[in-house]
Amino acid sequence: MTDIFDKIRKSTGGPIGQYREKADGYFAFPKLEGELGPHMRFNGKEVLCWSLNNYLGLANHPEIRKIDAEAAARWGMAYPMGSRMLTGHTALHEKLEKELRCFPNAVWSSYGMTETLSHIALRRVSGEQASPWYQPLEGIHVSADEGQCLV
Repeated sequence: MTDIFDKIRKSTGGPIGQYREKADGYFAFPKLEGELGPHMRFNGKEVLCWSLNNYLGLANHPEIRKIDAEAAARWGMAYPMGSRMLTGHTALHEKLEKELRCFPNAVWSSYGMTETLSHIALRRVSGEQASPWYQPLEGIHVSADEGQCLV
């Protein structure tokens, strides 16, 4: 059996591997520089940064920072974050979803490992078309295996 780490060390690394010499030998740790925001610098070039959950550039806004600090003081730093399926569902999730129903723009919730793999289904959270059910995207077929796991 091939040792996965030997395989990784011998690999050229694909499209990300070209940066491993600039990233202490790692394949995918691109060093971003500058103030945390939607635009940062990578290898001397300004790039759009999707990895910080700060797409709108509001994370360092004084009002957002104040509210963030108040929330941390009230609920702590370990409240479930991310996908409710993976980290847990709370009354705050329900409260936010209820408030979003009246939001004037379309708000969607996705299903699947969206950060690492892909979206497989969406459900509308806001407006008259809001639904508690996820609908598979066109071309996606969902079924269950013998253990009742989605496949």
